[in-house]
Amino acid sequence: MIRSVLLAGLVCTVSCTLKSDHTRLMDFLLEDNQKHISKYVRPVKNKDYYMTIDLEFHLKGIKEVDFEKGEMETVGWIGYTWMNEYTQWKPEEFGGISEIRVPASMVWVPDVYLFNDASGEYNAKILSNDIYVLITNDGSCYWYTPTLFRSLCDLPDPKTTSVSCPLVFGSWTHHEYLVSLNSTESADLSNFSGNTAWELMEAKSTRHSKMYDCCPEPYVDITWDIKLQKRVPHPDEDGDDSEEK
Repeated sequence: MIRSVLLAGLVCTVSCTLKSDHTRLMDFLLEDNQKHISKYVRPVKNKDYYMTIDLEFHLKGIKEVDFEKGEMETVGWIGYTWMNEYTQWKPEEFGGISEIRVPASMVWVPDVYLFNDASGEYNAKILSNDIYVLITNDGSCYWYTPTLFRSLCDLPDPKTTSVSCPLVFGSWTHHEYLVSLNSTESADLSNFSGNTAWELMEAKSTRHSKMYDCCPEPYVDITWDIKLQKRVPHPDEDGDDSEEK
Protein backbone atom coordinates (compact mmCIF):
# COMPACT_ATOMS: atom_id res chain seq x y z
CA MET A 1 0.00 0.00 0.00
CA ILE A 2 2.75 2.42 0.99
CA ARG A 3 4.67 1.48 -2.13
CA SER A 4 1.63 2.27 -4.29
CA VAL A 5 1.17 5.65 -2.62
CA LEU A 6 4.84 6.52 -3.10
CA LEU A 7 4.71 5.45 -6.78
CA ALA A 8 1.55 7.48 -7.37
CA GLY A 9 3.17 10.46 -5.71
CA LEU A 10 6.25 10.12 -7.92
CA VAL A 11 4.12 9.94 -11.09
CA CYS A 12 2.13 12.98 -9.98
CA THR A 13 5.32 14.90 -9.19
CA VAL A 14 6.75 14.27 -12.66
CA SER A 15 3.52 14.95 -14.56
CA CYS A 16 2.59 17.99 -12.50
CA THR A 17 6.08 19.45 -12.93
CA LEU A 18 5.87 18.93 -16.70
CA LYS A 19 2.42 20.52 -16.77
CA SER A 20 3.67 23.41 -14.69
CA ASP A 21 6.60 23.98 -17.04
CA HIS A 22 4.31 23.83 -20.05
CA THR A 23 1.84 26.24 -18.45
CA ARG A 24 4.59 28.65 -17.48
CA LEU A 25 5.96 28.58 -21.02
CA MET A 26 2.50 29.24 -22.49
CA ASP A 27 2.06 32.14 -20.10
CA PHE A 28 5.49 33.49 -21.03
CA LEU A 29 4.79 33.32 -24.77
CA LEU A 30 1.16 34.38 -24.87
CA GLU A 31 0.77 36.72 -21.89
CA ASP A 32 4.10 38.19 -20.88
CA ASN A 33 5.08 38.88 -24.49
CA GLN A 34 1.76 40.58 -25.22
CA LYS A 35 3.17 43.56 -23.37
CA HIS A 36 5.74 43.95 -26.16
CA ILE A 37 4.00 42.71 -29.29
CA SER A 38 0.53 41.98 -30.60
CA LYS A 39 -0.36 38.91 -32.65
CA TYR A 40 -1.61 41.37 -35.28
CA VAL A 41 1.86 42.93 -35.75
CA ARG A 42 4.84 41.42 -37.56
CA PRO A 43 6.95 39.67 -34.89
CA VAL A 44 10.17 41.62 -35.45
CA LYS A 45 11.92 43.85 -32.93
CA ASN A 46 13.21 46.20 -35.62
CA LYS A 47 10.26 47.51 -37.62
CA ASP A 48 12.55 48.16 -40.61
CA TYR A 49 13.65 44.52 -40.74
CA TYR A 50 11.95 42.38 -43.40
CA MET A 51 10.75 38.87 -42.67
CA THR A 52 11.36 35.83 -44.84
CA ILE A 53 8.58 33.28 -45.10
CA ASP A 54 9.27 29.93 -46.74
CA LEU A 55 6.28 28.31 -48.45
CA GLU A 56 5.72 24.67 -49.26
CA PHE A 57 2.83 23.26 -51.25
CA HIS A 58 1.94 19.59 -50.83
CA LEU A 59 -0.42 18.51 -53.59
CA LYS A 60 -2.65 15.62 -52.57
CA GLY A 61 -5.00 15.41 -55.54
CA ILE A 62 -6.84 17.05 -58.42
CA LYS A 63 -10.57 16.84 -57.75
CA GLU A 64 -11.96 18.62 -60.80
CA VAL A 65 -11.17 20.72 -63.85
CA ASP A 66 -14.29 22.72 -64.71
CA PHE A 67 -14.09 24.17 -68.22
CA GLU A 68 -17.47 25.87 -67.98
CA LYS A 69 -16.50 27.87 -64.89
CA GLY A 70 -12.80 28.10 -65.70
CA GLU A 71 -11.81 26.59 -62.36
CA MET A 72 -9.64 23.83 -60.93
CA GLU A 73 -10.24 22.18 -57.56
CA THR A 74 -7.26 20.72 -55.74
CA VAL A 75 -6.68 19.12 -52.35
CA GLY A 76 -3.47 19.59 -50.41
CA TRP A 77 -1.82 21.48 -47.65
CA ILE A 78 0.26 24.61 -47.50
CA GLY A 79 3.27 24.94 -45.23
CA TYR A 80 4.68 28.17 -43.81
CA THR A 81 7.99 28.65 -41.99
CA TRP A 82 9.10 31.92 -40.39
CA MET A 83 10.97 33.40 -37.46
CA ASN A 84 9.12 35.01 -34.55
CA GLU A 85 11.57 37.07 -32.50
CA TYR A 86 9.16 37.22 -29.56
CA THR A 87 8.65 33.46 -29.15
CA GLN A 88 12.15 32.60 -28.02
CA TRP A 89 13.05 31.03 -24.68
CA LYS A 90 15.76 29.11 -22.83
CA PRO A 91 14.68 25.44 -22.47
CA GLU A 92 16.52 25.09 -19.16
CA GLU A 93 14.19 27.68 -17.64
CA PHE A 94 11.12 25.65 -18.58
CA GLY A 95 11.97 22.08 -17.65
CA GLY A 96 13.95 21.40 -20.83
CA ILE A 97 10.99 22.06 -23.17
CA SER A 98 12.43 22.99 -26.57
CA GLU A 99 9.21 23.11 -28.64
CA ILE A 100 5.56 23.84 -28.12
CA ARG A 101 2.37 23.73 -30.17
CA VAL A 102 0.04 26.71 -30.07
CA PRO A 103 -3.32 27.32 -31.84
CA ALA A 104 -2.86 29.58 -34.87
CA SER A 105 -5.50 31.95 -33.51
CA MET A 106 -3.26 32.79 -30.55
CA VAL A 107 -0.09 33.88 -32.37
CA TRP A 108 0.96 35.85 -35.44
CA VAL A 109 0.57 33.92 -38.70
CA PRO A 110 1.29 35.09 -42.26
CA ASP A 111 -1.51 36.75 -44.24
CA VAL A 112 -0.54 34.75 -47.32
CA TYR A 113 -3.61 34.04 -49.42
CA LEU A 114 -4.47 32.25 -52.64
CA PHE A 115 -4.75 35.28 -54.94
CA ASN A 116 -6.65 33.54 -57.74
CA ASP A 117 -9.20 32.01 -55.38
CA ALA A 118 -12.48 31.20 -57.14
CA SER A 119 -14.52 30.46 -54.02
CA GLY A 120 -14.34 33.99 -52.60
CA GLU A 121 -13.15 32.63 -49.25
CA TYR A 122 -9.42 33.20 -49.79
CA ASN A 123 -7.72 31.98 -46.60
CA ALA A 124 -10.90 31.73 -44.51
CA LYS A 125 -10.77 27.93 -44.55
CA ILE A 126 -7.13 27.92 -43.50
CA LEU A 127 -7.82 30.21 -40.55
CA SER A 128 -10.99 28.38 -39.53
CA ASN A 129 -8.98 25.14 -39.24
CA ASP A 130 -7.00 26.80 -36.43
CA ILE A 131 -4.25 24.21 -36.94
CA TYR A 132 -1.56 24.38 -34.28
CA VAL A 133 1.69 26.21 -35.00
CA LEU A 134 4.85 24.36 -33.97
CA ILE A 135 7.27 26.79 -32.29
CA THR A 136 10.83 25.91 -31.29
CA ASN A 137 12.81 27.72 -28.63
CA ASP A 138 14.87 29.72 -31.17
CA GLY A 139 11.65 31.33 -32.47
CA SER A 140 11.25 29.18 -35.59
CA CYS A 141 7.56 28.67 -36.46
CA TYR A 142 6.15 25.89 -38.62
CA TRP A 143 2.53 25.91 -39.76
CA TYR A 144 1.11 23.19 -42.02
CA THR A 145 -2.58 23.41 -42.74
CA PRO A 146 -4.70 21.24 -45.07
CA THR A 147 -7.40 22.71 -47.24
CA LEU A 148 -9.29 22.47 -50.51
CA PHE A 149 -8.37 25.07 -53.14
CA ARG A 150 -10.67 26.25 -55.92
CA SER A 151 -8.59 28.39 -58.25
CA LEU A 152 -9.31 30.35 -61.42
CA CYS A 153 -7.84 28.96 -64.64
CA ASP A 154 -7.73 30.12 -68.25
CA LEU A 155 -9.60 27.24 -69.93
CA PRO A 156 -10.79 28.55 -73.31
CA ASP A 157 -11.27 25.28 -75.19
CA PRO A 158 -13.04 22.26 -73.64
CA LYS A 159 -11.48 20.03 -76.31
CA THR A 160 -7.92 20.83 -75.28
CA THR A 161 -5.78 17.93 -74.13
CA SER A 162 -3.41 19.92 -71.92
CA VAL A 163 -4.09 22.68 -69.40
CA SER A 164 -2.04 24.88 -67.10
CA CYS A 165 -3.70 26.05 -63.90
CA PRO A 166 -1.69 28.24 -61.52
CA LEU A 167 -1.99 28.53 -57.77
CA VAL A 168 -0.82 32.04 -56.85
CA PHE A 169 0.01 32.76 -53.19
CA GLY A 170 1.05 36.12 -51.80
CA SER A 171 0.79 38.42 -48.80
CA TRP A 172 -2.38 40.49 -48.85
CA THR A 173 -1.04 43.53 -46.98
CA HIS A 174 2.76 43.26 -46.71
CA HIS A 175 5.03 44.39 -49.52
CA GLU A 176 8.41 42.81 -50.26
CA TYR A 177 10.31 45.15 -47.95
CA LEU A 178 8.26 43.85 -45.02
CA VAL A 179 7.58 40.22 -46.00
CA SER A 180 9.59 38.32 -48.60
CA LEU A 181 8.46 34.90 -49.81
CA ASN A 182 10.55 31.93 -50.90
CA SER A 183 9.60 28.41 -51.90
CA THR A 184 10.86 25.02 -52.95
CA GLU A 185 11.34 24.51 -56.68
CA SER A 186 8.30 22.24 -57.09
CA ALA A 187 5.28 21.12 -55.14
CA ASP A 188 5.70 18.06 -52.94
CA LEU A 189 4.04 15.18 -54.80
CA SER A 190 5.00 12.36 -52.45
CA ASN A 191 1.36 11.92 -51.38
CA PHE A 192 -0.29 12.69 -54.72
CA SER A 193 -3.14 10.27 -55.39
CA GLY A 194 -3.73 10.97 -59.08
CA ASN A 195 -6.83 11.64 -61.17
CA THR A 196 -8.71 9.36 -63.55
CA ALA A 197 -9.23 12.05 -66.21
CA TRP A 198 -6.01 14.06 -65.96
CA GLU A 199 -2.35 13.15 -65.63
CA LEU A 200 -0.17 15.53 -63.64
CA MET A 201 2.86 16.55 -65.71
CA GLU A 202 4.55 18.99 -63.32
CA ALA A 203 3.92 21.46 -60.52
CA LYS A 204 6.87 23.84 -60.54
CA SER A 205 6.97 27.08 -58.59
CA THR A 206 8.05 30.56 -59.68
CA ARG A 207 8.73 33.60 -57.51
CA HIS A 208 7.46 36.94 -58.85
CA SER A 209 8.15 40.43 -57.57
CA LYS A 210 5.53 42.78 -59.04
CA MET A 211 4.71 46.46 -58.99
CA TYR A 212 1.06 47.52 -58.77
CA ASP A 213 -0.61 50.85 -59.53
CA CYS A 214 -1.72 51.17 -55.92
CA CYS A 215 1.65 51.10 -54.26
CA PRO A 216 5.26 52.28 -54.62
CA GLU A 217 6.70 49.01 -53.28
CA PRO A 218 6.84 45.61 -55.01
CA TYR A 219 4.75 42.67 -53.81
CA VAL A 220 5.88 39.05 -53.99
CA ASP A 221 3.89 36.02 -55.03
CA ILE A 222 4.77 32.35 -55.32
CA THR A 223 3.04 30.62 -58.23
CA TRP A 224 2.77 26.86 -58.54
CA ASP A 225 1.93 26.07 -62.16
CA ILE A 226 -0.11 22.85 -62.27
CA LYS A 227 0.28 21.33 -65.74
CA LEU A 228 -2.15 18.57 -66.65
CA GLN A 229 -2.49 16.27 -69.64
CA LYS A 230 -5.81 14.63 -70.48
CA ARG A 231 -5.58 10.87 -70.22
CA VAL A 232 -6.21 8.89 -73.42
CA PRO A 233 -9.07 6.40 -72.88
CA HIS A 234 -8.15 2.76 -73.18
CA PRO A 235 -9.53 1.10 -76.31
CA ASP A 236 -12.67 -0.92 -75.71
CA GLU A 237 -11.46 -4.47 -75.94
CA ASP A 238 -15.05 -5.67 -76.19
CA GLY A 239 -15.85 -3.39 -79.13
CA ASP A 240 -15.33 -5.99 -81.88
CA ASP A 241 -18.82 -7.18 -82.87
CA SER A 242 -17.64 -9.39 -85.74
CA GLU A 243 -18.82 -12.98 -85.65
CA GLU A 244 -17.21 -16.09 -87.08
CA LYS A 245 -19.20 -17.56 -89.96
